[in-house]
Parts: sequence; C-alpha cells; structure tokens
Amino acid sequence: MKKDCFRQSPAKDVFYVSWPDECFPQEWLDSSVPVIFDFLGMQSPNEPNDPERNSLWYLFPERAEGTTVVYKLSREYFIDSAKSDPELYISSPHNIIGNLNNMIRQKQMQEQSRLPNRMLYRRRRFRF
Repeated sequence: MKKDCFRQSPAKDVFYVSWPDECFPQEWLDSSVPVIFDFLGMQSPNEPNDPERNSLWYLFPERAEGTTVVYKLSREYFIDSAKSDPELYISSPHNIIGNLNNMIRQKQMQEQSRLPNRMLYRRRRFRF
C-alpha cells in the first residue's frame, strides 16, 4: 500500500485516492462496510515518531463522485468514539461523502462557469 496515492480533499483529514487498485487489495475496494487500517508496521520502531504512522485510516465503502476516499483519524478519537457511539462509523460516512459530493459538484460548476468567459474573452481579443 502506498501513502503517496493520497491527495488532500477540501475537507480536513479526508483524502482522495488517485489509484485505488494500486493502493488497496480488491477485497477492501469491494467491501460494503468501512475498512480501517494503519501504517504502523510500515517503519521500524527506531524511526522518528511520524503522525501519519500513528493515525488510523478509514476507507469509505462509498465513493465521492466515483472517487475512492480515506479519512485520517487518531487512535484515541477512534477508541473514544467507538465506546460512546458504536454506530458512528456506520452512519457518519454518508454525511462526509455527501458533503464531498457537494464540494466536488460546486468546484465543477465553478470551473464550467469560468470556461465560457475565457472563451468569450479569447474570441473578442482576436477579432479584427
């Protein structure tokens, strides 16, 4: 698994996965439930403390506009929230994915609304 496959999304601690087939086992990608994993075993214990290494990673079973998404969370937060609300990691992904879908659509609309203006400017600029 490659951590360099992750791209920051507009949401804090939420990442898009560029090449999910190269980053995750197919069973994880086909899962209908969240997959929680860590990179703790990726380095030797003598290496400096890495916050990425000490985080848990939550692979969403849903996609945001077709894009695979992972969420970084602390071990402490995961344990505390799992104790207080065991359903949290089953119900909250829908909200996060819904918010990401809205962000992606807004960004696409902004980009599309700028495109005609650029084309119009170019046409005017080159008219004689």
